[in-house]
Amino acid sequence: PELEPVFTNHIQSIFPSAVIQQIHNTLAVRQILPKAVDEFELVFHFFGYADDTPELRAMRIKQANFVGPAGFISMEDGEATELVQQGVIRDGDQFSYAALGGRGTDSVDTLLDEALIRSFWQGYRGFIGV
Repeated sequence: PELEPVFTNHIQSIFPSAVIQQIHNTLAVRQILPKAVDEFELVFHFFGYADDTPELRAMRIKQANFVGPAGFISMEDGEATELVQQGVIRDGDQFSYAALGGRGTDSVDTLLDEALIRSFWQGYRGFIGV
């Protein structure tokens, strides 16, 4: 069943390189696939139902064009990702470091800390073996 108009936009990051999005009545997964330190591939997977009518399928394709790789919404996402990538490699062996709340990953009683995000990245580094 199609969603009511009040539910038009949900975007959930499920991993550093994957996002599930529901925009209008399109469901998609976006992936960033690192290729090199200066290159990535942005992949979109759009979903529909096998029993969609031709009209509904055409509407989903139109909406996918709105939020797909060359769509109005996604163009700036790709550009922002590219700018971050360029910033990461810009200075070669130099880097900047800014920390809020120390280096630990233990649970804290305030949101004015980076413990949660540091815990996430610690787990992610372990997952990919670095």
